Amino acid sequence: MSYNGSGTFLINSAGQPVVANTVISATVFNALTSDLATGLSTAITKDGQTTITANIPFGNNKITGLGSGTAATDAANLGQVQSTAAKLITVTGTDTITGSMSPALTAYAAGQLFYFVAAGANTGAVTINIDGLGAKSITRDGATALANGDINSGEVVVLVYDGTRFQMINAANSFGNTTINGTLTVTGNTGLQANVSITSALSVGGTFVVTGAATLGSTLAVTGKSDLPTVSTASMNAAVALITTGTVTNLTASGASIASANIGNLQFTAASIASINAGVAVITNLTATGASIASANVGTAVITAATVTGASIASANVGTAVITTGTVTNLTSTSASVASANAGVALITTGTVTNLTSTSASIASANLGTAVITGLTVTGASIASVNVGAAVLSGNVGIGTTSPTSKLSITTDSGTSGLTGYGISLQDTSTTSGDIIPITFTFQSNAGRARAGIGGISQVADAVQGYGGAIGFYTRAAADASNLSSSDERARITAGGVLCVGGTNTDPSANAVNGIALTNDFLVSINRNNNYALDIGRNGTDGAVASFRRGATQVGTISVDATNTAYNTSSDRRLKENIVPADDAGLIIDAIKIVKHDWKVGGHTRFGVVAQDLHNVAPEAVKVGDNGDEVTDAWGVDYSKLVPMLVKEIQSLRARVAQLESK
Repeated sequence: MSYNGSGTFLINSAGQPVVANTVISATVFNALTSDLATGLSTAITKDGQTTITANIPFGNNKITGLGSGTAATDAANLGQVQSTAAKLITVTGTDTITGSMSPALTAYAAGQLFYFVAAGANTGAVTINIDGLGAKSITRDGATALANGDINSGEVVVLVYDGTRFQMINAANSFGNTTINGTLTVTGNTGLQANVSITSALSVGGTFVVTGAATLGSTLAVTGKSDLPTVSTASMNAAVALITTGTVTNLTASGASIASANIGNLQFTAASIASINAGVAVITNLTATGASIASANVGTAVITAATVTGASIASANVGTAVITTGTVTNLTSTSASVASANAGVALITTGTVTNLTSTSASIASANLGTAVITGLTVTGASIASVNVGAAVLSGNVGIGTTSPTSKLSITTDSGTSGLTGYGISLQDTSTTSGDIIPITFTFQSNAGRARAGIGGISQVADAVQGYGGAIGFYTRAAADASNLSSSDERARITAGGVLCVGGTNTDPSANAVNGIALTNDFLVSINRNNNYALDIGRNGTDGAVASFRRGATQVGTISVDATNTAYNTSSDRRLKENIVPADDAGLIIDAIKIVKHDWKVGGHTRFGVVAQDLHNVAPEAVKVGDNGDEVTDAWGVDYSKLVPMLVKEIQSLRARVAQLESK
């Protein structure tokens, strides 16, 4: 019977129990052993031989020491479950958060999902340390640190560990800080109580109200009413725009009511303006068709068919002023904001501007036909783009300094080791690999005969990595009258940091081309056709021309005197110990196989050895290489290591000859 179906093992009762000093029948014994075999076969073996054929009730007990499952049909241990399932964390703290779990988390793993109820609103960047495993940053939108108010008190915060940091992914009903990089379209009314920064287009079907400051990098289109207390925007298109205090560039409005504003480009059609007071509304780049202006205190404006009476220009806050064939003398502009202009003042087709002083000018675009500017002083200027026909600036030009000491003086205090945002930046918008952005040096007065130059060379990596950048160095002989070109490149530092001289190959020796290359991992590769590639000399006294080291210790030199070259290997007594006479070398010399052979490339050798054969006899004279069918690291022989053996054997032979001669 073995098991009774409830887990109890039963022994066959026939002939049981066995009585001492009686014969046990074969039938009884065989029945017993059969039950035992059946019972053992039904049991679970610890080495995995048995396949379980029914559900196993554990009676509320645990499986301990369970390994991690690797297949979909494997059981998962608690550690694996913690690494993949969402888990509630008990937390304390706001910016420096400490969390705990039950059971405790044993390790962070990429892909873990956690959530917790925030103990309070954050005031800046946030970290979390779960069960003492180490503090990790909580970020949003990738690696962006949290800002004040990104976490609100009492809200559920959802985190995913990406292997480096915890990224906050929960979609909240409200955000303390909002940045929208794409197009936001709202069909109803919109009310925003915090500061708003939108870098692309915003389209609102109803009323658009912002309680805080609104910064718009592109177009704001509002069908209904727009109530903006403080606005900084590139373009705004509103049916009704009520702006209490704002700086708006490129505002196009029909029936607009503006209480107080600083407006970049305000476009009116058939507008009638009775009075403009710069204390109330400073309007820059006002374009009006059929406008009648009785009194204006205006910065500078583009006006078509306008009648202006008693205009007074005390201070110019200029967007764009178009002056065709005009002369402007002694224009002083303080804190000017210029959307499209020359030097913060004017789009000049043909004109002369003398003694222009502009403080804190911001220039988005300058388009110059022919302009001669004398005595231009610009402080804190921001110039986005310049399109110049012919412009002449006399005297020295200073950027970041009011006392330039050369034709172009640039002064900056970067306060950083980075290369972006400071100094001089040249950009080529072409997508062609090999394009050059040059800085050339021309002598005499012919600008078409540049003699030397430095160029940034674009090197397209791929569609994902974008562009790498190399630097080329160019020179041209005086006898060549043509201009400098890419064929005059003499040296290059590649995008990978390799210095190439006489060519652009990064390993001329391995690739059998002329040139010199110094790699950023300190390899010098030299190749030259039909002549020696390395020429080393020493002037004055005799001595070493090359030194070889292992680590910091010198292990050999190449030295010269007036007529000879010596190849020296370290043999200083001070470097040696356990110095005793060497053993007899006769057996080693007898075992060396001297052969003659033909090289597969290079001719015939009358006397030589095979490195693999010599290694079995004198391994100290062999440089071991690879053993593949193709030679990637050739075996080699240092024949100088055999010389001491030969000397030892000659000494032995001389001793034996002397002994024979004495008889």
